[in-house]
Formats: sequence, C-alpha cells, structure tokens
Amino acid sequence: MKLNARQLAENLGISYVVSSGLIKLLLEMKQIELAEKVFHSSGKGKPTKIYNFPEEVSIAIKEVVRAEPVVELEPEPEPVVEEPVVEEVVEEVVEETSDNKELVSVQSEQWYWDDEDDDDYVDVD
Repeated sequence: MKLNARQLAENLGISYVVSSGLIKLLLEMKQIELAEKVFHSSGKGKPTKIYNFPEEVSIAIKEVVRAEPVVELEPEPEPVVEEPVVEEVVEEVVEETSDNKELVSVQSEQWYWDDEDDDDYVDVD
C-alpha cells in the first residue's frame, strides 16, 4: 500500500508530526521504503514522498545496555574539625552576707574556637 505522511496520519488518527516521526523510524528499521517523489504542479516547494507500506508493521523495542567500566574513586578525606579550646578563668567575687563580707573564688569556663585561617572569608560588599 502506498501512503504519504498526511495519508498515514489520517488513516491512523494521529497528527502529521507523529506520522512523519513514525515514518522516519520505520525507514531506519527498513520496514518501509521510499516508493516515489511527486512534484507539485506549480513546481514550488518540496516534493511529496510516497512510501510502500506492508499491511502490518512490527516494531521491536530493545534496551541496549553498555557495560561501562566501574572506576572506584578514593574516598575524600574527612575534614578536620577543630575542637573548642577551654580556658579556665578564675573570678573573684565578693559575696555579701548579712554578717560579713567574704571573698570567694569562682571558676568558670569560657569556650572559643581556635581558628587560625581567618583569611578564608572574603568580604563581598
């Protein structure tokens, strides 16, 4: 049976774009072949391509799996996390009681991060 893309679209009830894509696929699979090109009477534009179609067409869908070599990468080293530095500060606090004044030593801890590479930060203003 001889059909062009427009006729195939009408017979299958699909759009012209889908039928032309189907024709390209069938041509690649060598299920159909180009029968002839018909030129318009005005001589303008592209000629209409007419293809020979069999009564039934079978499309096999294959999944092509390529075995790619697996490249194992070395794990990235874990970032070094600096532990906070504890500095003990002794404060002398005068506690007043009703009877007398006492001088009491109180220990407290102050935490800070020892960050030597302050140059990593860039001011973007």
